[in-house]
Amino acid sequence: MALTLEAVSQSLIPKSLLLTIFAPPDFACKRASQPSLSLLQFHFAPLTLPLQTLKSLPAGTKIPTLLSSSSLFVTSPLSATGISLNGVRVTTAASRIYYDGFLIVLRAEDFFDPNPNSGHGSNVKVTFVERYKHDWVSGDFLV
Repeated sequence: MALTLEAVSQSLIPKSLLLTIFAPPDFACKRASQPSLSLLQFHFAPLTLPLQTLKSLPAGTKIPTLLSSSSLFVTSPLSATGISLNGVRVTTAASRIYYDGFLIVLRAEDFFDPNPNSGHGSNVKVTFVERYKHDWVSGDFLV
């Protein structure tokens, strides 16, 4: 995954201040052979999402991605011990690979499917960006 990201980093990573990368394991990258740019963009959210924030989101919450008009959806209930997005677990044990206040890299157990068969979040009226925008702007995020 690291070599793939290095090769496309200039066209993939935006010039924004905040970014979360959900990094699948090496075996998933090998299985996918050469992941498409759109698949990689689907694993980048233009905001920082610490684990505590992800755990606090109800099922169906939309999380924007760098793939135009595509969002990730929280698929784990608040009562769950783990976090799932689009049905893929975001691991919590040693999950945070990197965090500097602006960029956070978390482990996903596999690639997210940008075209899920189910209609996750169809009843959600508020997106994650709208719900937490004040926190990002004011810098009140705590890890």
